[in-house]
Amino acid sequence: MTLVFNMIKIRFYVLLIATFILISVPSTHSTSSVTYNREATLYSTGLILIEDRISGLNGSDRPFTLRLPRGLAENLLDYRAETADGLNLNVSIVGFTENETVVEVIDVTSSSLTLFFLVNGSALIGLADTFTIYVPVYPGLSMDIARLNFTLKIPRDAMFKDYPSDFNISAGKLWLIRENLEPDASRVEPISITGSPLIEVEEFSKTITVSEHGDVVVEEFYMILNVGSSTSQIVFSLPADAFEVYAKDEFGRLQSSTNTEGGTLTLTVKPRYELRKGDRYSLTITYKFPAGLMVEHSLFKYSHGLSMELGSALPIVAESIQVNLKLPSYSTIVDVKPENYTENNGVLSWILKSSDHTPVLSPIRQPPILMLNYNYNVLWSSFKPVLWTLCGLTTVAVIYYVYRARVAKTVEAMPKVKAPVATKEISEFISAYEEKLNLRREMRELESNYLTGNISRAEFSARSIKVKNRIAELDRMIENLKPTIRLAGFLDELTNIEEAEADLSICDVGLGELRNRYRTGKISKHVYERLLNEYNKRIRTNENRIRRAIEAISSG
Repeated sequence: MTLVFNMIKIRFYVLLIATFILISVPSTHSTSSVTYNREATLYSTGLILIEDRISGLNGSDRPFTLRLPRGLAENLLDYRAETADGLNLNVSIVGFTENETVVEVIDVTSSSLTLFFLVNGSALIGLADTFTIYVPVYPGLSMDIARLNFTLKIPRDAMFKDYPSDFNISAGKLWLIRENLEPDASRVEPISITGSPLIEVEEFSKTITVSEHGDVVVEEFYMILNVGSSTSQIVFSLPADAFEVYAKDEFGRLQSSTNTEGGTLTLTVKPRYELRKGDRYSLTITYKFPAGLMVEHSLFKYSHGLSMELGSALPIVAESIQVNLKLPSYSTIVDVKPENYTENNGVLSWILKSSDHTPVLSPIRQPPILMLNYNYNVLWSSFKPVLWTLCGLTTVAVIYYVYRARVAKTVEAMPKVKAPVATKEISEFISAYEEKLNLRREMRELESNYLTGNISRAEFSARSIKVKNRIAELDRMIENLKPTIRLAGFLDELTNIEEAEADLSICDVGLGELRNRYRTGKISKHVYERLLNEYNKRIRTNENRIRRAIEAISSG
């Protein structure tokens, strides 16, 4: 009996000691307080950002793993991890299964961290108006999770069509809260979305112009492809300090609106026409920063510095970008970073490329920074208006002197005798041409109003037909009066008019071909703008030539 009692006591003590040891030895991961916040965001550019915020870790410097669906992992564009203090952690993909990818985070010495996974959603979604995303709701974390908060956000024009019944929904957002998840708990749910524009950016470049007074003007060029539902607007995000914000395409300014909230200025741009699935479109957004914000600037300071981030107003991932910088004339560069630039006609250009498989632009990374020190005398810009004024006065004086001399010679010369002609016919010719020039100007204004969206297509078509019909009537009247004008001795003036008219017709055809080639991507934006300026100069020159000839006929 005593022996049995002693055996029971021994067993009791052994169990007590074992229990004490189990309680005393710390677990590899103390998981009872781990909170996991997963937020998935579908951007209008087709990117899917999964942002995981984990808190309550024990900071044991031991690695842990989580799991992503195989389809998402195969389309990863960028990923990284950081602590609450901004310290980057090592993240690597360590394994694959048939349906999952295992991601490992090592050197975890902090109690909280953030993980970022950026996925090419366009590759997963395809070209359907209604598409389904397989969203990882549970992370498959290799430890217990005390509380999981999951949120999915979509663009404001999109709508959820099908989603799990246990999800909560509000405008543009689904969310779910779960508690006490076991290690490696995984849940992937198909969620259907409709009406979402997906703007794929095919080309992006940035041009920065520093004025003489220190203002900084930024132009961002985008060539985009809509791979989602039809859309009539594009939303850009700019710094709240930006002002004089507008957008334009090859035909001129576009309708837009702005809204500032917090540190972000939202620019909503309305394209010239609705962008349907498969449509390409090119546009440029322009904004300005005031003097002193980006450039260290003062009136009596000779040395100036520029420091500026080179990010984009749309969330994009880019392997390379082109950046151009224009400084005031007669500026001298002291030092610049990045250093690998080229210079052409005073314009500095960079082609920034990715390094170590890291994109040069990514929504989850700090954008590259342009840092420049240059010398420029601001007082020179103050004296230039005075110098231009003096040059202008001198030019006017010379022209006036030459004009007076020619008038004096004309008075002395024998006047030319022209054949008699009916005053009524000359008056009709002049009136017809003046009306034709006015109608040409009216036609340009109609085209401008139509391209800027101020008038509808139907109104433009109706009014332009009337204008063109009237111009055709005037052309017939002018042709009938030309023999009379020649008999009156205005042969040179009539020749000048006909040459100018012929060149105007060539310009009209050339402008149409130029815009078509630019729209189809056959010429660059730089070449297009240069040729457009040349055509506009020719048009102004020819119209002025016609007006001078008409004035000569009228005064003769």
